[in-house]
Parts: sequence; C-alpha cells; structure tokens
Amino acid sequence: MKKMFFATAALWLGVMSCTFAQVEKGNWLFGGSSNLEFNSEKEKVKMDNVTNELGTYRDFDFRPQVGYFVIDKLPVGLAMDISLDKMKYSDSDSEYIWNDYVFGPFVRYYLTDLDGFMPFAEASVGFGVGKQKEIYESSENEVKYSVFWL
Repeated sequence: MKKMFFATAALWLGVMSCTFAQVEKGNWLFGGSSNLEFNSEKEKVKMDNVTNELGTYRDFDFRPQVGYFVIDKLPVGLAMDISLDKMKYSDSDSEYIWNDYVFGPFVRYYLTDLDGFMPFAEASVGFGVGKQKEIYESSENEVKYSVFWL
C-alpha cells in the first residue's frame, strides 16, 4: 500500500511539474479534477486469536470534466461520475454490487495564480441513475434508483 501511495504521489508531481494552466477566455479545460482510482481491500476480523476474512471490496471511480473558458479564469462545462463498487463475502456466495452514473454541469473560478499554483472554487450539480444488486446464494435482488449530487 505504501509503495502504491508513493508511486502515485511521484506520478502526480511529475505530471504537475510539466503542465501549465491556460485560463484565458476561449481555451478548453479537459480532465480538470478527474479521478481514476481503483481500490481493493480485504476485511479481516480477529477474535480469540482466530482471524477470519470477511470479504473483498473493490471500488472503481472515473470522474472526468470538460469545460470552456467563457471569460478569463472561468470555465463552464459538463462533469461525469461513474462509480462501480463490489463487495464479495468470503464465507458465502454473497455479493453486493453498486453502479452509479451521474452527469451534470459545473462552473469553476480560478482565484489567483500563486507562482504556478492556482487554487479554485467550483460548484456542480448532477443527475443520474444507479443500480444496487444483491446476490445471496441462489437468489438475486436488484434495486434501481435516481441519483442527485451537489
């Protein structure tokens, strides 16, 4: 886990040192605050010197943005959030699966340029759909729902 953290930090610093912000009117913003992450973890419980594995959790999120600078330091555009999660229990054939798909507009304002570091404020709203599936032994239950994010 530590190796993954340091590798990600090194990659991020390398990319950030080679990028230059162009925040003037007429430019495009691609990727903005996009995240592409994959988490996988195993849950274990230790009781009375006996360790039991509960299961494995996986999470995959993809959050790209594309925007257009309508004036200097102010892009507006569309954001997307795709989230795929799964929990698989070790002691049975049970698993839970969640999928969310959200789309919506965003607006961002770059506050100032601090020698290449540009803090910003951002607002967004999103609407979408989600699905939760529960599989337990031989039965399956599925629920669909609406998603709203702010």
